[in-house]
Amino acid sequence: MEQLELFDDEPFSLYAYQLAAVSTLGPDRDIKSLALGVGGEAGEVMEIIKKGTRPDREVDVPHLKEEIGDVLWYLAVLADTFDLDLEEIALDNIEKLQKRYGS
Repeated sequence: MEQLELFDDEPFSLYAYQLAAVSTLGPDRDIKSLALGVGGEAGEVMEIIKKGTRPDREVDVPHLKEEIGDVLWYLAVLADTFDLDLEEIALDNIEKLQKRYGS
């Protein structure tokens, strides 16, 4: 996979994404709105899957991609609100799952 750059010559990382997500945040940064945003966008992901798995239907993959991106944005900004590093969260999660299910 090609190495993406998000900021001037900085390789893409979840940390860089988190910084970029925070830079797009408007004046509202309350945790309730951010948490509800995660749930709302996750609900949209579920709706796309529900509709796409009906008989004679297909999952709208471009729309799914967009909504997963919205979930990621909310998670990145919510993590930042609590001074959590999204990249560290992701790595810790993989380590936990590898211990649970094997590598």
